[in-house]
Amino acid sequence: MKQRHPFDIWQDQYDSLQQWSLNERRQGGVGSMSAFVREAIDKLLSEKKQQVK
Repeated sequence: MKQRHPFDIWQDQYDSLQQWSLNERRQGGVGSMSAFVREAIDKLLSEKKQQVK
């Protein structure tokens, strides 16, 4: 079982994720808000890692 890590986000961030998810599903995609968040975190961590070098 996956360990869950709840984080707070602002309402406008949630609303944007929800709209993005709906738009992707309308185009035949998966529209996973969790996947969007994981992708954004990975991108941020990669950028931060590059800044430290």
